[in-house]
Amino acid sequence: MCVEQQPVLLVAYDLVVPEPLSQARPITEGFAVALVLTPHSDGSSPVMRVHLEAAHTGETAGLEDPELEQVRQDNPAARSLLLLSAVAAGGGRTVGFSLSDSQQLIVDLEPCRI
Repeated sequence: MCVEQQPVLLVAYDLVVPEPLSQARPITEGFAVALVLTPHSDGSSPVMRVHLEAAHTGETAGLEDPELEQVRQDNPAARSLLLLSAVAAGGGRTVGFSLSDSQQLIVDLEPCRI
C-alpha cells in the first residue's frame, strides 16, 4: 500500500467449520470484516498508524458488551471488533493485537476530525 501508493482492500472472515477441523480451531460464530486502507498522501496527518512492536505488552482490554466479547474471543476475524469499536468511538485510542508471545501489532487512531 505505502510503496505503490494504492488503496488496499483488507478482508478477513472465519466460519464455523465441521468436525474434525473444529477440534483444532473451534469457532462458535461466523464473522467477517472488510477495511479499505488508503495511503497517506495529501499532506494532512494520517488517521491511523500501524506498526509492529517486538515487546509484548498484551492485547487491549476487551469489549464492554459480554456477548460481543465472547464472539471476539471465539473468532480470529472478530478480533477486529476492538479496532471497529475504537473507530466508532471517534478514535483517539491505541489498540494492540497480540501476534505471538514476542510480537504485537499496534494501531494508533487519531481522533475523528469531523
